Amino acid sequence: MSTETQNNEQQVSGQNPASDSQQPSVSVYNMTDREKWLAFISYIWLLFILSALLAENSPYIKFHVNQSLWVFILFQVSGYIIAMIPFVNCVILPVLIIASLVYMVLGLINAWQGKMEPLPFFDRLPVLYQ
Repeated sequence: MSTETQNNEQQVSGQNPASDSQQPSVSVYNMTDREKWLAFISYIWLLFILSALLAENSPYIKFHVNQSLWVFILFQVSGYIIAMIPFVNCVILPVLIIASLVYMVLGLINAWQGKMEPLPFFDRLPVLYQ
């Protein structure tokens, strides 16, 4: 088998052909169990308020509280606006609900795994909670 075929197979399998020993870098935060749980529950609708009150200057908790605050604000406000539009709300509101649940699950997974990755499309939003 040629080296070009081996490199293509390694790229398809997710391996880096340049160096097999290197792993992709992931932003993982070293945290306590308390920080992990507070970040996790911050994505469960209004529990981000509890997490914000108990954050104790933890950048990990504050990051996830900020993300969950944006999820809550954007989907609640847009939901109320769309709900007022007749006929359109029957189509768009279920999609909006599913999208908000997907964002919540993505945030829950990131918080549980110790990642400080912004949610998709949320990386350019300003920090609301510091």
